[in-house]
Amino acid sequence: MFTRPLLLFMFTIMMTDVSAHGGAEIEVDECVMTLGSERVHFSAYQPEIEEGAEYCRDIPSVGGKTIIVLDVIEKTLREIGVGLKIYPQENPEIILISVEPKKVSQGVVEAIVNFPESGRYIAEVTGRDNSKARMLLNVEFTDWGGIIVGILYDLIRLLIVGYLLFRFYKYIRGKMTKQNGESKSF
Repeated sequence: MFTRPLLLFMFTIMMTDVSAHGGAEIEVDECVMTLGSERVHFSAYQPEIEEGAEYCRDIPSVGGKTIIVLDVIEKTLREIGVGLKIYPQENPEIILISVEPKKVSQGVVEAIVNFPESGRYIAEVTGRDNSKARMLLNVEFTDWGGIIVGILYDLIRLLIVGYLLFRFYKYIRGKMTKQNGESKSF
């Protein structure tokens, strides 16, 4: 009676967060940017560093070229047109790449950028209708705040599961003691 809800709750608590490219659905994909009601999927590749690996917000290396690919999901946005700018978060006047908004009949915009140094950059996707979406990119940059928050979150989950296991152990031990006590009274 008590076991099934406890196991279900423990399974739910211990599940890992949904990652962007582990089969995640488009609604929860952190690489999807929204321009008004239209969506664009952002991807970055560094074939000189790791061939075939796809990145989103965290780009592992400064060295070599980075290929940026925008997959325009919505057909309406393909007709309106999409552009791209990438610039340092600290200095928006320095534009590393700029692709003017244009119609994309095939639904894909590609660009190549060379990041000059590690740090945070902004990827700004613009529609020809002046709609904009921005994404923060961490290029060879360790987000210690995010790592610490993740560790704390995992620690809290572990403490909750430990507490539930302790309560379950006491519950079972109490039942066993009660059954053993009743059997001796015969």
